Amino acid sequence: MIREFTVSADDFRTYSRFAFLRLSNRKAKGVRSFAVNFVVWFVVAIVFFTIFQFDDFSLSKFHWPSGLAMAFPFVIFVFAYINNLKEIERKSMPNEDGLMLGKRKIEFNESGITDSNRFGVSVYKWEALQGVEQYQGNVYLSLDTMLAQIFPASSFESSVDRESFVEYINTCMINHSNPA
Repeated sequence: MIREFTVSADDFRTYSRFAFLRLSNRKAKGVRSFAVNFVVWFVVAIVFFTIFQFDDFSLSKFHWPSGLAMAFPFVIFVFAYINNLKEIERKSMPNEDGLMLGKRKIEFNESGITDSNRFGVSVYKWEALQGVEQYQGNVYLSLDTMLAQIFPASSFESSVDRESFVEYINTCMINHSNPA
């Protein structure tokens, strides 16, 4: 089987976000994460409501300028953090029409996966493939924690084509897995 397609910067951004979500959710998945968040915020709310119940505490006695002056550095830190994240994302974007982005030709055969682009050829044995994942119509063949072959949604003619591709890859992985 041979697939030819183009990986765009948007496809890479989508994969980066997916990889980050996958890595951050390894420890806390779905319902458990929601339950922990709910309990933490519930405790925080109880603490604040308890503080407001003290007789000697009154919002009219609270010195708002001091409170705002204390909150100001934290607001600045939050904006700086968000800005730094965007800058890191911008600087970590691969080159257009380079090794990761641009036109690709991927061939699947008995020995593994051959990825060709204008700079060269990479060959991955089937044993290197850790899994097949789908996200927003894209298919990712995971080779390592952050490395994957990106198959954008635009590389498939239909959802049936995408599902048959995933089934083919899963079958190849099963047929070529190393018995432990």
